[in-house]
Amino acid sequence: MAHGTENNRAKQLVLMLDGAGCLAASLAVAASPALIGVVDSSRRSRPWIAGALAATGTLMTVGGVRSASPATLRAAAATNAGWVTACVLAAPRQAGWGLRLVAVTALLDACMGVLQWRLASEF
Repeated sequence: MAHGTENNRAKQLVLMLDGAGCLAASLAVAASPALIGVVDSSRRSRPWIAGALAATGTLMTVGGVRSASPATLRAAAATNAGWVTACVLAAPRQAGWGLRLVAVTALLDACMGVLQWRLASEF
């Protein structure tokens, strides 16, 4: 029984860490026009990206606090797949630091998504 409790706590932690990262990224995008300017020189996407990151962070954090059920973990993995897709679509328009930022974001989201999907299958 203790192993199951520890395993569930690990799943919750993964969701909460991913959520906290998204919330931190949302605050960074909202607070720093220069940051979004690296990937969008017009900065028109800033409120949309900040809002989407805040929504993603909130959903994952709440999911981690509440349960870390298989459905929650799969939803988090699917959300991360969406972020990876957005990064892949944005990458061809990037160069220099913008490309690096998009690539690192895609890599982190892919890693978290795979981890969440695998954890969901452990139930």
